[in-house]
Amino acid sequence: MLGLWANGDKHHSPTIRLVTAAVGATVWTGLAWLLAHDGYPGWNTGVGAYGVLALVDAYCAFRAVWDQGTNDARAAILRRASR
Repeated sequence: MLGLWANGDKHHSPTIRLVTAAVGATVWTGLAWLLAHDGYPGWNTGVGAYGVLALVDAYCAFRAVWDQGTNDARAAILRRASR
């Protein structure tokens, strides 16, 4: 909820989004790995579902880094304009 509140309200919100998305991607990857290596032959549907969730969270982390770069570029332009 903190990330949702800070998103767009604070300058450092992409950093919060990056951290939460990276943690989410790590958790989903771990769950997919555990399901893939559970001792039963073959993979179950959880491997695909959690794998997709891991990819989506990794994409969200990439977008957060991209947004941070955009915010930094805008801040630099505003600093130069205010001189």
